[in-house]
Amino acid sequence: MAEEMGMPEGMTEEQIDAMEDAAGTAAEEAYTAAIEGGADPSAAASAAIEAASGAMTDMGAPPEMVDTMATAAQDGFDQAIDQGMDPGQAFDFAGQ
Repeated sequence: MAEEMGMPEGMTEEQIDAMEDAAGTAAEEAYTAAIEGGADPSAAASAAIEAASGAMTDMGAPPEMVDTMATAAQDGFDQAIDQGMDPGQAFDFAGQ
């Protein structure tokens, strides 16, 4: 997904993969912590998206690209919930 969104020139495939892994890990940890803390699924998804966005920005992703990806992820999550997916499925759907 990151390659399609315009990663900075000069980033290697390994750097992009590391960024995607870091963002995925941050998102999963934030989502789980939010759910365990009693947050509703939409709030947990927001926390996950924010965590992933922070990880990507910290690793050099352009903020405009990160904002675009974050909006798409939140919209995807909300759409999946509206279509009847359970929160876990919607979280996975939003990350595609």
